[in-house]
Amino acid sequence: MKMLLAAVSMFFLFAAPARAAESLLAARLADVIGRVSARVSSTAPWVQVKSGAMLAAGGEVKTEVGSGVVIVFSDGNKVFLAPRTTFAVEGATTLKTSLRLFSGRIECWVKRTNNANFAVRHRSAVASVRGTVFAMEGTDSAVKIDLFSGGLDIVDSFGRPSSLTSGQRAEVAQDTGLQGISTLPPDAVAPKEPDVAPPPPPPADMSAKDDGTPPEDKPAEDPEKQADADEPVDAPPPN
Repeated sequence: MKMLLAAVSMFFLFAAPARAAESLLAARLADVIGRVSARVSSTAPWVQVKSGAMLAAGGEVKTEVGSGVVIVFSDGNKVFLAPRTTFAVEGATTLKTSLRLFSGRIECWVKRTNNANFAVRHRSAVASVRGTVFAMEGTDSAVKIDLFSGGLDIVDSFGRPSSLTSGQRAEVAQDTGLQGISTLPPDAVAPKEPDVAPPPPPPADMSAKDDGTPPEDKPAEDPEKQADADEPVDAPPPN
């Protein structure tokens, strides 16, 4: 009997490895150009921010004409928001990062890891990646995804999956789903990765819920408290 119990214990020891520890990621706004605003939730007021402001899960960012910002996470992943873009960090942990593009254009540099899942959602499609450089440009009803390196899985608004390989473009509409996959045109050039250092991770005593949002007893900090007290900088004129 003891031998049987020992055998069963050894089976579960090797057959069910422990889940990797999950902790929150920090997200910092860097290289702010022009007029960039953030808010802690979809119902909170927008507040103009400057480089160095932190963004917690549930926070949203928008850029005006002639403006831009880089969001850099403590795991080294980076997202650039082009002018006239509205974007949200739904959750960010060492195992799962969930972002949302409402409108505009983003460029992403995602490091290749064994455990982390990185996904960008739009009402027309969800793009899931592991170690890649890609751009995503969307309107209220459609999205275009350019993949410059690595691999990318897409699920359209009807739940139909497809995959992109390096050098391909996918166009997806909310009402009809995937429109097609084509080769990138010659003028689609891979964006240069921003040279910004990642922020340190949050304190070790901050746990993460399954959706990557902060615990209820540690609410996200209002960007207004982080914004500089100086007068806002006017956005530069569009090119």
